[in-house]
Parts: sequence; C-alpha cells; structure tokens
Amino acid sequence: MHTEDSAYFENTLLEDRKKRTQRAAEESSEVKVTAGSWVSIENLETGELHELRVVSTVRPGVTFDEVSSWSPVGKALMGRRVGESIHAEIPRGTVRYRILRIAE
Repeated sequence: MHTEDSAYFENTLLEDRKKRTQRAAEESSEVKVTAGSWVSIENLETGELHELRVVSTVRPGVTFDEVSSWSPVGKALMGRRVGESIHAEIPRGTVRYRILRIAE
C-alpha cells in the first residue's frame, strides 16, 4: 500500500510540474521585451550567450550587462518575444541575436 501511495504522489507531482511548465511556456510567449526586462540572447554568428537588462535611458554608470532602449540593439529588442531573432547595425557591423528568455 505504501508503494502505491508513493507512486500516486509522484505521478501527481509530475503532472503538476508538467502543467506549470506548460503554463509558463504559454505565458512567456506573450511576454514582450520592455524597458526593465532582463533578456537572454544568443549571438547567431558565434553562439555566444548574453544576459542583459534593457534600460530606458543612457545614464552615467551603465554597467556592461545593460543596454539602452535607444541603442541599436535595445531598439531591435523592444517589443519582441522569446524565439524571435533580431539584427542591429552597430559600429563594427551587423549583429544577429535570438531571444531565449525574457524576465522582468
């Protein structure tokens, strides 16, 4: 009996986790990049992964992991969703990224 209870409990937990994961995936497809978002991106040329925060203004003390919403990369990210690809013209040429994750 104890084994049946454990199996039932494990199945219930697995089903609950599966539902939460599916719901999170559905919700994340609706999330768009806005000022204040943390965005995980992949460089499509090099495969490098970056995590950065989109900030609304250029200000002194902007850190390496922040990008202004007014910059070429920031403009390209604004309003985009997970899975979308962007490209931006920067001084050293065109960069291409895929959005992997968006968090507030």
